[in-house]
Amino acid sequence: MKKYILSSLLAISMSFASTFAWAECEEIGSPDWDSHYIEMSKAISAGTNEIALQHALQLELMCKTDPVLLYSISEIYNRMGREQESNSYVRRASENLRGHADLPQAVVEKIWFRRATLELPMRQELAEAQAENVQLKEKLESQTTFSAEIASEELAFLEKLQWT
Repeated sequence: MKKYILSSLLAISMSFASTFAWAECEEIGSPDWDSHYIEMSKAISAGTNEIALQHALQLELMCKTDPVLLYSISEIYNRMGREQESNSYVRRASENLRGHADLPQAVVEKIWFRRATLELPMRQELAEAQAENVQLKEKLESQTTFSAEIASEELAFLEKLQWT
């Protein structure tokens, strides 16, 4: 069921996106584009990721900036277990959303949500590292303060001994 929903979302979003001719993507909507798009959609539905990827990469040669296509390629790589490539395409898809205000809100949200799931773990690690750094600094400062207090007390004691 999940595979069907994803395939349907990709098919709907790709067909919606293909009605727009982005400035850099003049071949969107051409017979060649439509042919590769149809074959990619069939391959996605059939679960033949390698064939879907071949057609998707042919589409990318025609349009390198279509965020929906880039996201679709990311999803194909994700299903193939190729996380690094998938993540790269998600980032490219989100970076190319500017200037595509006519995309459906659901598609934009899906791309940004996927990008956020990539970035948040790194931000969490960074936040944890910063918190650990702050704790270490506080510990060091408290030890320095403690040492300074001890040195001050020892100096005062020595001064008393000197006067007695």
